Amino acid sequence: MREIGIDNLHEGLVLPLDLYSAWGIKLLTRRTAISRAMLDHLRTIGPRFYLAENARAFAPLAVLREVRPEDLSRDTEIRSDLVGLGGRIAARAGTILEPHHLDALAQGAFEVVAGEPEHVAANRRKLAGVILERRKEQWKGLDQSVPVQGDALGLDRAEAEDWPSIDEIIAWREERVDLLRLQYARLLAGLPVRLAALTRLVDDLIAMLRRNPSRYGQVALSCPCAADYLPDHAFNTAALAIAIAARRHWPLEYVQLAGLSGLVHDVGMLLLPQRLRIEDENLDEQDRSRLRRHTSYSVSLLDDVEELPEGVLCAAYRHHERDNGKGYPDALRAKEIGDLARLLAVADMAAAMNEPRAFRPQPLAHEAIQTMVQYGVDNFIHRPLVRALVETVGLYPIGSYVTLSTQRVAQVVGMHFHAPDRPIVRLCDDRGVATGGTMDLTRNEPWELFVLDGAPPPAPAQRQRRAG
Repeated sequence: MREIGIDNLHEGLVLPLDLYSAWGIKLLTRRTAISRAMLDHLRTIGPRFYLAENARAFAPLAVLREVRPEDLSRDTEIRSDLVGLGGRIAARAGTILEPHHLDALAQGAFEVVAGEPEHVAANRRKLAGVILERRKEQWKGLDQSVPVQGDALGLDRAEAEDWPSIDEIIAWREERVDLLRLQYARLLAGLPVRLAALTRLVDDLIAMLRRNPSRYGQVALSCPCAADYLPDHAFNTAALAIAIAARRHWPLEYVQLAGLSGLVHDVGMLLLPQRLRIEDENLDEQDRSRLRRHTSYSVSLLDDVEELPEGVLCAAYRHHERDNGKGYPDALRAKEIGDLARLLAVADMAAAMNEPRAFRPQPLAHEAIQTMVQYGVDNFIHRPLVRALVETVGLYPIGSYVTLSTQRVAQVVGMHFHAPDRPIVRLCDDRGVATGGTMDLTRNEPWELFVLDGAPPPAPAQRQRRAG
């Protein structure tokens, strides 16, 4: 660790290590080039700073006191700010500790001993705003349009027959969600995250899409999810984003960016208390304002992902913008939002609608898709992207149940891109047990056999994912 005075910092200096305040809290990530505005705000924080590898270096200064992670427990309220090994405040005083806090503090937990003065904390938050504004200026020079090419992933080729069972898919998916959870813990702790750790998950999803495009929707929509579990939601969003981008014939590199954006777009939610994440109708305007700042928090946290493309950061910041200008944080419209952020908005909404939430019952899969279609009609989100979503998962997603025109209940086991309303189904009884072979509705005349409506899943078919 090395002490450095404000007079030794200058515009254009590229930091060799993370820059910490005198209270042991990280201010700027290594590799940051200091701007004039940053320098001005650093002067309001203090005359001296520290370049350090991590928070443990502050033990001799007695501004941080190391806490044993095993002494921290879920659902307990903490009395002092807790800093992760990477110097980020992972949990503020008064916070009720949740699993993601414990994950972030597992590699090192440090209590702020003296307490950061409020005016210093306020100026530190303003510094984060300066960094965000600098990025927003950079994004103005980004080309936000995505070129369209042919079938880059070969989705129209003959499909493989060795698609895994639903239980195998669930196990495959949970393993990867847990890997994502570890990266989220590093971000909340302020530790560096290698881009390769995220791109491997994207590559795994793309491989699954190539393996069997018409059944790929199961990865996102047929696996059980825990309510309010951010890695679950992120993985579902990434899976859908990849599929939508591929159906829109985006080049492979942009399909990868879509998946990467889905994995990280909501990490800022880690900095919000559970009450704000799970409630809806009971939030006042101040609460809603805090909730809307999660996109800014995401940009701050993602500064620790090494070599993360600027387009991904921009999409994470803008994924709540809407085509009609009624989104946030900047009320952008249509093409102003950018192709990647518009796609991410569709994937994020579709994933959220198919996940359990504390403030509403989980809709049936076909109801969620119908709502998305209506949003496209209403110019709330980009209609061609909604069409690509429907072509990817069908109007009746795989794993869901339908009532046929014969009044028989069947489970959807396959779909067609060209006929999303005429899936491949298997008849079943009221317990969800198969009672016959599969039927491809496209092989029947539309008036002879068709889907009358979606149906709720039989009780034995319902699953619940373990919570994080």
